[in-house]
Amino acid sequence: MTSTTLIISAICFLVLMACMFIASTIARQKRERREKRRQEIAYRKAMQQARAQEHSDKVFKAETGHIATQLYLAKEAERNQPKEALYWYEKAAMQDNEIAMRGIVRVCQRAQSDPIYQKKAQFWQLAIRALQGSNEAKVEKAIALIEGLGVDIALEKGIQEMQEVAELGYIDAIIYMGDWCQSPKNSERSYPKAATWFRRAAKMQSTVGMIRLGELYEHGKGVPLDIGKAGYWYELAGEKGDVNAQYRAGCLWSNAGVHTVAYVWLFMAAKSGHAESVKQRDVVASAIGVDVIVGLQALAKPLHQKIAKGDVVKHSIIKALNKLYSRPIYFPEVTAKTAETDSKLADSQVTSADDATQIGAKTEQVSHEQPKGTSNTSYALDQQSAFGMDAVNFGTHAN
Repeated sequence: MTSTTLIISAICFLVLMACMFIASTIARQKRERREKRRQEIAYRKAMQQARAQEHSDKVFKAETGHIATQLYLAKEAERNQPKEALYWYEKAAMQDNEIAMRGIVRVCQRAQSDPIYQKKAQFWQLAIRALQGSNEAKVEKAIALIEGLGVDIALEKGIQEMQEVAELGYIDAIIYMGDWCQSPKNSERSYPKAATWFRRAAKMQSTVGMIRLGELYEHGKGVPLDIGKAGYWYELAGEKGDVNAQYRAGCLWSNAGVHTVAYVWLFMAAKSGHAESVKQRDVVASAIGVDVIVGLQALAKPLHQKIAKGDVVKHSIIKALNKLYSRPIYFPEVTAKTAETDSKLADSQVTSADDATQIGAKTEQVSHEQPKGTSNTSYALDQQSAFGMDAVNFGTHAN
């Protein structure tokens, strides 16, 4: 074997060894890359599992009412998953969190073309005002919860919030609670509870409360049936200018057969534009003589003017009608001191000092029926005189 052959053999061997080394290196690198990819995949899976577990833990925590976690999940989803963001924001907002409420408004306002989202935004704007202390907003929010306006119906929460506002003495809430207590939609309907709420409103000078309480007494719901008390509350609201109360007082006394009193209230309500009062007034008029009607109109017109101006003292019309007509009217109990004050005030309103004796004598003779042996004209004049229209002062005073 020549030296050339040896050299060639050596070179071939070296080339073969180099190729084997290169092949081995390439194979090792492939194994390393595969292992690295396997490890990366395993790491990503582990991270995904960890994140999934972390998210699951956060979801569980948020579902159990943790506000901070609810806000975190909502903010995380707000950009790309608005529905999920709203879900978590609402969870926190229902716990009276203002940040969550503002988040709902923000998300909903981005969907300006969606009327459902806009109603939802309006509700939570209302909720923000309620949270900041507006009693009006609290009442509106409670109604929205009860009726599902811009939010899922939450009857129990809505009634609870309404009662909280009512307990603070806010009239609209008190009236709503009274209405709710007698509502057929209330599975625990209670007329006595309704009467309690309406009485509270009435004592706070709410004419709606007075009318509602009068209705309960008129029909004997939750309270004993008592026409006198019903008439008192209707007339008290009527003195304050409530036309509906005047109409109800007229109808009440018409049904009770006290047509003269009924006509006075119906006349005033009709003069204020109450359509039903016009019809009922004409029905009552058919039971009264023409001359008496003329006298009653002369009596009612100045009263209507005083009421329209707000110049009527509390109880003044009721007391005057009590002196004029025999009727089963109720009057609230008062202390001895208050009674003495009211008596003096009533005297100043019903008659002047000079004519007190004369008018008092006349009023004792007046009843709801025309006395026998008197003409319609003289009876009407006696009615007007006994009422003391020239002497009665219905001006404003402290009660």
